[in-house]
Amino acid sequence: MKQIYFLLCILALLTSCHTNSERDYIRRGNRYYRQAQNDTTSLDNAVTEYQKALSVDSTCARAHYNKGDALILQGKDSVALEEFKLAKQNEQNPLRISHICHNMGVLLQGDKQFAQAIECYKEALRNNPSDDESRYNLALCQYQLKNDENNQDGNGQDNQQNQDDQNQDQNDNKNKQQDQNGNQNKDEQQQSDKGDKSDEQKQNEDAQQDQQKQKPNEISKDAAEQMLNAAMQNERRTQERINKYNQSLEDRKSNSQNRRIIKNW
Repeated sequence: MKQIYFLLCILALLTSCHTNSERDYIRRGNRYYRQAQNDTTSLDNAVTEYQKALSVDSTCARAHYNKGDALILQGKDSVALEEFKLAKQNEQNPLRISHICHNMGVLLQGDKQFAQAIECYKEALRNNPSDDESRYNLALCQYQLKNDENNQDGNGQDNQQNQDDQNQDQNDNKNKQQDQNGNQNKDEQQQSDKGDKSDEQKQNEDAQQDQQKQKPNEISKDAAEQMLNAAMQNERRTQERINKYNQSLEDRKSNSQNRRIIKNW
């Protein structure tokens, strides 16, 4: 009995040391993380300490979560997202699950994966209905998704309009070619007829042609249509540039807002 009791005491002691060591690593990692606000070189040390905690317990949700936060500051968003996924798998506390889902939503939203980000924010609110930050990000993300879909629809309509314009230009060129061929045949016929006409008729025809040549301000129908098509295409290109510029401003605004509301433990 004494031997069994002795072994149980040793086992309990080892378990206690195991847990304290894990917590110590996390505490040291948190200290380095706070220092990193003014000293970015401390981020590497923070990540190292969190990894040491995970080497003791690979299922430690807090270590995964804090490591993900540190990786975000290092600009390693894709790796941070994987850490948050692991934290979510092993976390039971609803409030902390809400924080995990919120941060996952921030990363996905920054990567313009709006549909996935929306689901993360919804799950964050299901676990913490009073989370106003996730509620704000959810509304913003839904707005961005709608704009993204509208822009895609607009691009499709513009492509169809461009195709229609090209088809119209091809038809105009075909009609123009037919008119030229008809005029050429007409000229040849008139040239043949001229041999049979009197000098007086020739003079009248020459006079009429001279009168027609004296109207320099008139524009042909084909030329007018080409000018109109060119003006419409220039207007579309200008509007596209304006839309792209406005979208880039909106993206920069949303990213700057989202990065300030990453949740920490």
